Amino acid sequence: MKQLKKWAAVLLAFMLVVTLMPANSIAAKPTTKLIVTGVEDGATVNAYKLTEADFNADGEFKGYKNLITDAFANPSEPKTSEWSALLNKPVAELGTAIPLNQAAAGGAYESAPQEAGLYMILVTSTKGVVYNPMLVGITYTTEGGEQVKGGTINVPAEFKLGED
Repeated sequence: MKQLKKWAAVLLAFMLVVTLMPANSIAAKPTTKLIVTGVEDGATVNAYKLTEADFNADGEFKGYKNLITDAFANPSEPKTSEWSALLNKPVAELGTAIPLNQAAAGGAYESAPQEAGLYMILVTSTKGVVYNPMLVGITYTTEGGEQVKGGTINVPAEFKLGED
């Protein structure tokens, strides 16, 4: 009986701690896929996460933070000069590549679901086309409930050099 009371007390204490925690602190953050269209079939498309959403201990959104030291003075408002500096970095300094895969010929390239942040998209052609690096954002919002928006880019002809 004494053991049962001890276990019941432990269980009740655990339940109290869990119920006092804010729901946002343990809930998964909303995600969406990165989607790139207008790229040739068979290309290698990778994304590199440059910033991520920043939340306080209560799970409330505070803004964005750099994943690469001093990448942007204000990660919510990147400047052209800061973007240019990132383009001069070796790919190895951009972090882990997030692959975007093409499900079918002529289709879009898609990543696994990603959280809010800025992503650099790099495309390696199999046909000699040179693609400009692209900056794609997934934004966090609480309008209409906690969600993310964006993450899609259509590559116009102006982003391609050396195309026949």
